[in-house]
Parts: sequence; C-alpha cells; structure tokens
Amino acid sequence: MSAATITSSQRYHPAAALKAEAQRLLDACGVPARPSWVHRTVTNYLRFVQHTGFPFGAYLLNRVQMTSEQRRRAMSDPECHSFLSYSDPTGETAVRNAMRRHG
Repeated sequence: MSAATITSSQRYHPAAALKAEAQRLLDACGVPARPSWVHRTVTNYLRFVQHTGFPFGAYLLNRVQMTSEQRRRAMSDPECHSFLSYSDPTGETAVRNAMRRHG
C-alpha cells in the first residue's frame, strides 16, 4: 500500500497512540482513570511538555497519585518499573513549572 492510498483513519495519530499507551500502563498499575482524564493528560503533555524531551511515561506517572499497593504492583511490572524509577529532577521541575504557567 502506498502512502497515497492511506485514508485519514489509517494515519498515525500520536495523541491516539499515547492515549492507548497511557490507558494500558494505568491498567497494568491498577490505577483507575477516566477516558476524559487520560485525554486531558495526553493533550497537556503534547501541548506543553513534549518539546522539552521529557518522556511521556514519566510525565504520566508524575500526574498519578498512586497508593502503596498500586506502587508495589507497578514496581513488579518491568515496564511500569522503568517509568517509576526514572529520575530527572530538572525535567520534573520543568514539568511542574509548565503546568503552573499553563494551567
């Protein structure tokens, strides 16, 4: 299939891919999240944070308030663990500042 034959519904949409990834990660960690919250989180990341190079997984988990049980579950999942153990104080400060400035 050539690029000319791809319809708009078949094109790659980064927001849709990030929403699916966010929901998958939150489900794996046992964190309930409404689709509207996931949509707003992804939209804010793409609008205010992505250009800084801060990884989406770290941004997502910084936005989530996890219980100790959810954190234990996430730490036992290798994929979630890599996001939780990511440490970038400069990036985390930048995200907080961006969120404060842009609402």
